[in-house]
Amino acid sequence: MDDTSDNRLFPIQGYCDEFVTGTCANGRQVVMGLLCPHLVAYFFDPNGELLCDELRPWDTPAPRMGPDGPYQIYDAAFQDALAEQKHEWQKELGFRASTIRVRPFLDSRHPVGISPLPEDLETDECNKLGEDERKHIEELRTEWIARGQFVWWWAKDYYMSKDGAVDST
Repeated sequence: MDDTSDNRLFPIQGYCDEFVTGTCANGRQVVMGLLCPHLVAYFFDPNGELLCDELRPWDTPAPRMGPDGPYQIYDAAFQDALAEQKHEWQKELGFRASTIRVRPFLDSRHPVGISPLPEDLETDECNKLGEDERKHIEELRTEWIARGQFVWWWAKDYYMSKDGAVDST
């Protein structure tokens, strides 16, 4: 990680039906959502430290476009079944929706984690540029850090605001 990767807590709010965030009855924080071909949850202690993750196969698999084609995750029947499965898991956990606050992590097995900077603002990338371009990127980087933004990875990159809301994907 870059030198901006301090040990601060990064807030994450749920985003539509892509992932939800909240607390469990036992005090753990959780982010839960779809990571094909599973329903996945990452659990954190109250101090934001990653504890573990859990993958559950879909109760009702998503249809595929052809034998080995991509999943049709926007299929209405699949979406309904997935929502029900997620709801049941949330009931098991005593889930209450809320913003969570977690420490930086990057999962080496799944595209999930936090990066303080987007890749194009990383120092290593900046050093490969000419002086004018590097100066421009450094200005953008300074603005990014001043705004308290970060990147949340959940199968794709989400640019997050300092309060944990998705600014863009």
